Amino acid sequence: MANAIFAARLTLNSSTTVNSTDFDINADILDSTGNFLATNVSVGDAVFLDTLGSNSGPGTISAYEVIHINTPPPNQFLSCNIRIRYIDTGTPVDPNEVLGAFGIVCARSACASLSYLPAADLNQFPQYLVEYARDFDMQTICPSGSGSGNSNLTYTEQVTLQLFGVTGVTGLAFKIQNNLTKLPTQG
Repeated sequence: MANAIFAARLTLNSSTTVNSTDFDINADILDSTGNFLATNVSVGDAVFLDTLGSNSGPGTISAYEVIHINTPPPNQFLSCNIRIRYIDTGTPVDPNEVLGAFGIVCARSACASLSYLPAADLNQFPQYLVEYARDFDMQTICPSGSGSGNSNLTYTEQVTLQLFGVTGVTGLAFKIQNNLTKLPTQG
């Protein structure tokens, strides 16, 4: 049996701008499986916010990374105070523009920084957040048009990508298949 890996829904309560890409936020954390609390949020975790209603990035979902755990709020098991950094392309979206919006906060793999995404239906947030996060990860690992992929993918990550039919990013499916055929067979 595999151990659960941190992934949860985030609901944005407040945001303070630190600089053009860094923001201090307070957010409620919900994991409907009951495995995780706000105290499980760690530096390096991915944050994907629904910024569809923002002024600076209308119609977008935005990617951030947790860069610091700030002083815990009074109810530290259900909410967290963290500093996040905008790591997406385009104009940084200030989370203050979308207070109350849902997001995802989740751990990332050590090798290729793939996000461990929670189930949208289980955690009660829109499926398009998960789809965007997957697309963001794939474009980060294998930039569009490069066809070179990321040689740091582990065997498990390569197999997982192939099993889930990830072929939308140029060259990724070929790279995965190519790497799998080079692996030694078990006998």
